[in-house]
Amino acid sequence: MADPKKIAKNAEKVAARANDTIKFIQYTQQALIQSLLFQAETITSQRKTIKMLILSVIVLSIGLVVAATREMPEAQVYGRDKNGHFYNLVPLNKNDVHLTNIRIWAETCVIDSLDLSFINTLNRINKILNSCFSDQGKKSYQNWLLAGTSDRTISFSNNSEIYADSELGMIIEDEVTLNASPKSPGRLREIQPITDGETGESIKRWELTFSILLRKQEGLKGSGTSTKVAKVIMSRTNNPAFEYGVSIDSYSLSSSR
Repeated sequence: MADPKKIAKNAEKVAARANDTIKFIQYTQQALIQSLLFQAETITSQRKTIKMLILSVIVLSIGLVVAATREMPEAQVYGRDKNGHFYNLVPLNKNDVHLTNIRIWAETCVIDSLDLSFINTLNRINKILNSCFSDQGKKSYQNWLLAGTSDRTISFSNNSEIYADSELGMIIEDEVTLNASPKSPGRLREIQPITDGETGESIKRWELTFSILLRKQEGLKGSGTSTKVAKVIMSRTNNPAFEYGVSIDSYSLSSSR
């Protein structure tokens, strides 16, 4: 017959082993749960990190696109005048002028260009040409002075011949003195720009039209007045000789309607 004490002792051992097994299982479960929670936190953190990286890439991409498409500031170009002073060369397609100033300046140029006399004529014409006109404008003004249809010519400076019925011919031959004054402020309007044949640069232009009162003193014959319409075309220039940023390219004078 089995010993009751041994049976009881064995039972205690079995119970102890069972208890240890239960504790081990519980510990293992807790460790597994902690591991899963840690992995979940790690995954969440990694997701946040990935989201931040993606957001950073997006922001950086946008910044690069903006930087690539943003207009760069225009380069500043400078010239130097005959005295060695530097000045800013503003692109000729820019409206870098004061419209009222260029209107008044052009009106003054036209009035001065009609202040002519048979006395000291050549010096006066040269002064006019060098104050307001571009090379093209000089040709236009000279054409107004020298154009004629007469078969007769008269001698002028350096034995050159000019038409007797040209403006200059009549001034010299008939001993004429001219002067003028504006009747009203001119009408200034922007017109189609032109393109520089060498550089391809677009050049802004304006047309000025205004009425003038032309007074003519003709030798012993007396004086008279007439109304004329002056029309000039100006264009932008960076030549420092033209203080208002424009020069006259075209000049015409016609009878008032």
